[in-house]
Amino acid sequence: MESRTTSPQKTLIQAAAGQVIFRENDPGDKMYIILEGVVEILKEAQGGSSKVLTSVGKGEFFGEMALIDDRPRSATAIASVPCKLLVMSDDLLDSYIAGNPEFASKMIRNLAQRLRGANKLIEQALAGNTIKVIQEGLIAWAQSNGTDTIKGVRISVPAFSAWAGQHLGVPERVIPEFLKTLVERGILVTSALGDNEVIYPKK
Repeated sequence: MESRTTSPQKTLIQAAAGQVIFRENDPGDKMYIILEGVVEILKEAQGGSSKVLTSVGKGEFFGEMALIDDRPRSATAIASVPCKLLVMSDDLLDSYIAGNPEFASKMIRNLAQRLRGANKLIEQALAGNTIKVIQEGLIAWAQSNGTDTIKGVRISVPAFSAWAGQHLGVPERVIPEFLKTLVERGILVTSALGDNEVIYPKK
């Protein structure tokens, strides 16, 4: 059960293991600094499940985006062990930043690190979508331009790359690398012509 200690400058709360500190989409006007314990940050997934995005421990903070952009919580925070947390309002955060340059610097570094992590996830998602687009385009191209053999449909990498660059919105120069990824995944196989050809195997 949560307990609170309040002073004119700050509010301390203690959260039991498994306690939800805030939920995704809740309104938020406070951030938290962990004085003791570990907090898991989770994102809701399809089917009612959730995925742990990260864990933060002593000396770290979370929930700051609610103070920065004044929008609902973007994730859920749960205490994974008993925690002691410093609750910071917008005014208290301003005073900390003004009077503690080290805290301000750490906050900027943490925000930058989280932004890089978010960018990485976006890159992975875009790469996944590009693979799907290329695979679907490859099937369509092979039906009219591939060479049917016993092993499967032979596909010219240069010819398909040129076509894909014009029709799929993917730069021609990167197509061969994505085709190599499809080979690694077992969707395509290599041929005796090496990098100049791949084979879409018969099922």
